[in-house]
Amino acid sequence: MDRDSFTDDDYLGQATWESNFSIYLKELFQRGVEDGKAELATQKYRVVSSDQTYHGEIQVGLTFTTTGETEKKEN
Repeated sequence: MDRDSFTDDDYLGQATWESNFSIYLKELFQRGVEDGKAELATQKYRVVSSDQTYHGEIQVGLTFTTTGETEKKEN
């Protein structure tokens, strides 16, 4: 989705994650729960189809913010 100020956000496209590509979120979520907020800086990823042809890049960034309502599990 793009981000618009005065109109609705627009759908831009979709990508399917291949098994050899991952964004690890566990540490981001742990840090976010501890600090109330955590951020994954924007990074570029190459888009390559299953026949290994290059189709461009996407940029992914993420901010995780707690709502203040965290539940602690007791074992």
